[in-house]
Amino acid sequence: MPSRSIAPLHPSGNRWISILGGLFIAAFFLCFTRHGLREYFSYDDLLNLYTYWSRPDPFVKSMLFFWEPYYRPVGGMVYRTLFWAFGLDPQPLYSLYFALLLLNLWLAYLLLARLSGSRETGAIAVLLWAFHGNLASLYYSAGALFDVFCFLFYSLALAIYLGTRAQDRLPGLGGTLGFLACLIAALDSKEMAVTLPVMVLIYELLFHPPQIQLRALTRWFMREGRTALLGGLCVLIYLPARLAPGGLAHDLEYIPSYTWSRWIEDTGTYLAYVIYHNNPAMRFGVTPLGPWGIGIFFGTLIGVALWARSRVVWFGLLFFAITMLPVSFIPPRLGFVLYLPLAGLALAVAACLARLKEVLAGNFLQRLSPRTASIAFFLVVAAAMAGIDYHFAPPAPRAWFSPEKKTADQIPRLYPKLPRGSTLLFVHTPLDDGWALVFLLRLYYRDTSLFITQLYGPPEQRIPLDQLPHYDHIFDFENGRYVELDHADSLRGVQPHL
Repeated sequence: MPSRSIAPLHPSGNRWISILGGLFIAAFFLCFTRHGLREYFSYDDLLNLYTYWSRPDPFVKSMLFFWEPYYRPVGGMVYRTLFWAFGLDPQPLYSLYFALLLLNLWLAYLLLARLSGSRETGAIAVLLWAFHGNLASLYYSAGALFDVFCFLFYSLALAIYLGTRAQDRLPGLGGTLGFLACLIAALDSKEMAVTLPVMVLIYELLFHPPQIQLRALTRWFMREGRTALLGGLCVLIYLPARLAPGGLAHDLEYIPSYTWSRWIEDTGTYLAYVIYHNNPAMRFGVTPLGPWGIGIFFGTLIGVALWARSRVVWFGLLFFAITMLPVSFIPPRLGFVLYLPLAGLALAVAACLARLKEVLAGNFLQRLSPRTASIAFFLVVAAAMAGIDYHFAPPAPRAWFSPEKKTADQIPRLYPKLPRGSTLLFVHTPLDDGWALVFLLRLYYRDTSLFITQLYGPPEQRIPLDQLPHYDHIFDFENGRYVELDHADSLRGVQPHL
C-alpha cells in the first residue's frame, strides 16, 4: 500500500484551471437541479415548518444543550427564522438551500482532495457526487435541509482535523474545540453525525496504525485516538436524548429494529438507489437488492479495494458503509439519506479512476502532457456522468402544478383573514392524502386553533356525515379551483358534492 500518511496538497500549477473546474462542477450540478430553485413548499417543508412554528422552544439553548430530546434544532432555527421574516414565501428557503448545496460541493472538494492527497482525485470525486438521479427528493424538497446541514458540519469537522494531521501534528486545544463544535452542530442537524468519531478513528487506524503492544496501544489511544474518543463521549451524551421519552426513537418512523432482515431490506433499497435498479411499480421506485445482490455489491467493492491497494479507497468504502448504518435499521427512506454516504463511495471510485488514468497515461497517452491528460480524463468522466444522469434523472416537478401552491393562492384570495378558531370543512381537495392542508392554512392564518375537517382526508380528521357540526365555511375543489358551498346546513351543503 502507499504511504501511511496523507500527503499535503501542493499548490496547483494553474489557478485558473482549478477555478474553471469548480465552475464546471457547479454548472454541471445546476444543469440537472436548477428547477428546484423555483419549487413551492413540499409536504416535508410544511410538516417541518408547522412543527417548529407551533413549538416555541429556544433554539440556541437546544443547540448548546444537545443532550436534550429536541428534534434537530439547526433545521428548526432556519425554518422558524425564515417564516418569521418572509412568511409563506418559499423563495428565501430554496435560495438558502441551494446556496448550501453549492457550498457543500466546495467543502466536499476540500475534504476529498485532502483525503486523497490529490486535487485531481478530489475534483473527480466531487463530479461523481454532485448529482444522482435517484436523489431527486434532495434537489426538489428543502425537507432534506437536515441532511445538507449535517454534511456541512460533518465535512467541516473532518476538514479541521485532517488539515492538522496533514501537517503531521495532532490537533491542539483550538483544533479540538473546533472539531467538537462542528460535531455538535452536525448532531443538532441530523442523527447520522454519530458516525463522525468512528470515521476519525478509522482514519487513524488506516493512516497512522498503532503497534500491537499494550503500552503502544494505550499511548496511541491517548494521542492519535484522543479526538475520536472525545467525539465518542459527545455521542454517548447525545444518544440518551434520542432514546428518552419524547425523543426521536419513539416516533414510529424512527423506531430502530436491529435485526438481520431489517438491515437487508434497508441496505438492499439504498444500494438499489445507487445502481439505478429502478422499478416505478415498487414503493420507493426501485427493486431492492436481495442478500445475494448485496453480497455481490460489497464483494465487488472489496475486490476493487484489494486491487487498488490504497488506503484512500478503503477509507471511502468504509465511510460509505458506516455512515449508512444509522438509517439501515429504521423503516427505509427516499434516496436523499444517501447524501452523506455517497461522498465516501465517490472518493473510492475516483481514487480507482485516478489509478486507471495513470495506467492509460503510461500506455496510450504518452504524447500528452500530464496536465492535458488530466483535463481530458476529467472531461471524459464528466461526459459519461452526464449521459448516465440524463438517462436516469426523473423529470423535474413544476411549481405551478403544486397542489400546495394552488391552495396557498386560492384560499387566502377568498378569505385574506379569518377569525381565530374558525371552522372549515373541505369535501374534496388535492391534498387529501395527508395533513398538508392543515399545516398550510394554520401557517398562513397563524392560528393553531383553526379547526379543519377533510371528508376524504386522513382518517383522524374524518367525521361521519350524520355527525357533522356547523362550519363557518365549506369548500369543494372543482375543475382545478376551490369553490365555497352553502354552510347553513353542513349535511345538505355537502351531499350534492360527495
